[in-house]
Amino acid sequence: MRLFITSFLTFLIISTSSFAGFAEGKKAYEKKDWMNAIKELRPLAEYGNADANMLIANMYSDGLGVLQNSQTAFNLYKRSAELGNVDAMLSVGTLYLNGVGTYTSYADGVSWYKKCANKRHYMCTFLMGMMELYGDNNSKAILKVEKDIKTEQIKTEQIIKAYKWFRISADNSANTRIAHTSGKLADLIKSEKLTPEELEKAENLVTEFNELYPLKQK
Repeated sequence: MRLFITSFLTFLIISTSSFAGFAEGKKAYEKKDWMNAIKELRPLAEYGNADANMLIANMYSDGLGVLQNSQTAFNLYKRSAELGNVDAMLSVGTLYLNGVGTYTSYADGVSWYKKCANKRHYMCTFLMGMMELYGDNNSKAILKVEKDIKTEQIKTEQIIKAYKWFRISADNSANTRIAHTSGKLADLIKSEKLTPEELEKAENLVTEFNELYPLKQK
């Protein structure tokens, strides 16, 4: 029992210290005090702090206080993502798709986007909708997307899945601009592409997702 209490107190002290160190590191990062940011964040990153790994990855990606190194940035983003940081999941997916700091892989990129989307990240759900429409060629202007929805032949399965992701993204208020755009695209798909039966199928996919990954209430 004494051993358990001692271990628990040690864990509590380390956790409290880590939290304080991250707060100081993040403060230095936001002030662009890169030397102190690295000093505070690197030990936490090595200890397994997802957010510290994310911030240091940003620094290596952009060469902020360190020599720019895309491979090191990718490795840190991936470690952060594996530890649960959703922004890092988005970064890892994007780097795989573009072959920056790692090999180019559409499958791995989509896999990380989907993991991120399943965490209800506003950008990942939006990008999943875009990828259902365009695959890896998804850097389309919104007006072009709207025109394509109205005029292009798109496979029914793709359009149903795109509707699902846009509707889910529209329900996320983390970014009102993306939510508005996603809602607009979902409504356009509904009015231009889906039969009543297809709309029911698409709405069922949204319901199933919401049951598996409920939206956290603030």
